[in-house]
Amino acid sequence: MLANENQNKGNLTPYEWLDGKNNSKRWQDFVARVQTCCFSHRKKQHILSHKLDEKSFIERNLNDTRYVARFLCNFIADNMLLTGKGKRKVFASNGQITALLRGRWGLQKVRDDNDRHHALDAVVIACSTVAMQQKITRFVKYEEGNVFSGERIDRETGEIIPLYFPTPWKFFKENVEIRIFSENPKLELENRLPDYPQYNHEFVQPLFVSRMPTRKMTGQGHMETIKSAKRLDEGISVLKVPLTQLKLADLENMVNRERELALYEALKERLELFGNDPAKAFIEPFYKKGGALVKAVRVKKVQKSGVLVRDGNGVADNALMVRVDVFTKGGKYFLVPIYTWQVAKGILPNKAVTANIDEIDWLEMDESYQFIFTMYPNDLVKVKLKKEEFFGYYGGLD
Repeated sequence: MLANENQNKGNLTPYEWLDGKNNSKRWQDFVARVQTCCFSHRKKQHILSHKLDEKSFIERNLNDTRYVARFLCNFIADNMLLTGKGKRKVFASNGQITALLRGRWGLQKVRDDNDRHHALDAVVIACSTVAMQQKITRFVKYEEGNVFSGERIDRETGEIIPLYFPTPWKFFKENVEIRIFSENPKLELENRLPDYPQYNHEFVQPLFVSRMPTRKMTGQGHMETIKSAKRLDEGISVLKVPLTQLKLADLENMVNRERELALYEALKERLELFGNDPAKAFIEPFYKKGGALVKAVRVKKVQKSGVLVRDGNGVADNALMVRVDVFTKGGKYFLVPIYTWQVAKGILPNKAVTANIDEIDWLEMDESYQFIFTMYPNDLVKVKLKKEEFFGYYGGLD
């Protein structure tokens, strides 16, 4: 499954998403694939349905009955001491019903903003209590009321059915949006909901996103592109770049540019003609003066570090940095990066990153330096400088 396509689809049915209304080619292909799958007839009908029946959907999906959800519900119920009335105390809300309730309650989930959108689902799930489920079910059941008398009374319980879709509490939408997305929720609550008596604004804090540190020590050893290491002692590697990927910036570092000046000028003219778009510029074969076909050119790259491959004849850029060891000396901090290929070979580096210097000349951490700790991706750190302070997650070392 492509995650971005699933996000783009949102809450639409396949029929709506694939333009089934106009019997598009995508919809026809989708129908053919579903019909030839070994799904049950009921599932096929559900997948190919043209419109979502919201009433039956809510009644069916207020509880997730899939195996994993059911197993976890039973496990928690059997192993946690839970108080309260009723036999069932643990429920798993279906993902689709969570999305529907979120929409009904006016909460917009924007994945591109930041990770806080996950908190919206957490709030919706937490509010999907048994009592709320009953209110929603009752509302859906009597949503149209009695068309003749306008009666909105549950004859079994005598309760009045609300005119609007039930919400967990008054000002629910505003409350949730402020608490989740505002950087200053205390001030915003006071300004937007000054008369909200159930809330004590004094103790409100901005939402802090929790991340799990990555302690994984395996992964890709080096990047796929292998470059020539013949000039590595000059801090340079050489890469053969196809013309269809060649940009003007790359062309300026073309090997033997002075000797191949006519070729350089011709390539530059072609790229400029097509707005520095190599895919368009070289869609047709490109020939030197004299008739020789050119498919790629060699380009110099600055190579301060990397992994030697092919018996030392090639060099590749480092891939995943699994951790950073932090040392101190004289009130200063020094960072030693450690990559997957070094872990795989049992190598423990002891050279700290030094700006604008090749890796071979980095500072070596001898006995005069004190090791403090190790940082992994997503470790929570606080950095204090002379004039400012940073508090956040370690993402990587540049």
